[in-house]
Amino acid sequence: MEISRESQKNSDENLETHNTLIEHRHQFIAHRGDTESEVGISYLLVPKNDKIENAQIRFNQLKLVSFSSGEIIKIETLIKFIIGELVIKIQKSGQKTYEGMLNSFTPEELTSMLMNNLK
Repeated sequence: MEISRESQKNSDENLETHNTLIEHRHQFIAHRGDTESEVGISYLLVPKNDKIENAQIRFNQLKLVSFSSGEIIKIETLIKFIIGELVIKIQKSGQKTYEGMLNSFTPEELTSMLMNNLK
């Protein structure tokens, strides 16, 4: 069953998948540590109204092992949707460029701009 482009645009599932991927990007790619799929974070915990001797150093590690098959299907659906949207935008941009050139230059000027005519 084909889902309309408009309903995919407004899909909560696509938005949720997008947000999950962005969160993974932040945690495991953009701000990652020395490894491909994990981030180690250490921080100093200083109590507000207590002695400095009660301060603690804590460590947390985030790790991405793999996606479930359901998540992979959602990611694939999102990617296919995005590619479809990009193709439409590229075609519109190309059409505007084509029309702009035809409106700005004479056929002779366009012919003289061809790479084969450069000397």
